Amino acid sequence: MIICAKPWPVIGMKNNIRILGKLGYKQIRYDPNVAIYMIVREGAPLEIFKKDLAIVTGAGMSIEEFHCYALDFKTFNERFEDVLEMMRLAEVRYYVQHISEDMLNHAEEMNRLIKKLKDNKIHFCVENEFVLEGFSAVCTSFEKIDKVLEIFSEAMFCLDTGHAFKIGIEPYEFYKRYKEKIKVIHLHDFKDGKDHLVPFTGELLKSPIIEELKQFKGPIVIELFLPLWELYEEKYGEAMDMLSKNLL
Repeated sequence: MIICAKPWPVIGMKNNIRILGKLGYKQIRYDPNVAIYMIVREGAPLEIFKKDLAIVTGAGMSIEEFHCYALDFKTFNERFEDVLEMMRLAEVRYYVQHISEDMLNHAEEMNRLIKKLKDNKIHFCVENEFVLEGFSAVCTSFEKIDKVLEIFSEAMFCLDTGHAFKIGIEPYEFYKRYKEKIKVIHLHDFKDGKDHLVPFTGELLKSPIIEELKQFKGPIVIELFLPLWELYEEKYGEAMDMLSKNLL
């Protein structure tokens, strides 16, 4: 089982890896548009990534997934070669993208880039989302996801458990529908209207998807959004404890 943690950008990669290694994590996911493009302080994005990668591999850890939030096609296209080179360097095989309407409006060009990723043995995965004001989200229902997967015929799927609960659908229903396409799972819980909570502290405890998770071969990314970075070690430690009790 490939269990990945989501680093907390503001504390720097060295601190992330020190904390995650102490808690028993061996793999991480990488967010280039957050960790690099939005918080750049020095150097070019590719050079910053090389420094981060050296920290990760120096600790005996690896990057298993790249993840990008919704981007307009122009930005996605401009960053593509940089991101592809990063993934080559780290030997990453999974790229998860929130799809925007602008990407759908450039379907031919997007399909060309998706094919280029596939040619490099990288799975391009779309992720189920929820409607959030001010945030470009397309894959918010079965019907919309089906349409996206039809337009991007070589795309695969990332199942996000918390997002599923947030739109009122049991994650297992997503699993059954897209089982042959699922390459990555984003694992977090949902309770009292809030998602990105520690797994198995809410609705997940009642979900039949638990048995499927135990058999899943791709990356399972623990995706916690925290109000304070000071909670990072505590909550990812709690997540590892809950994984040990319910999944590992």
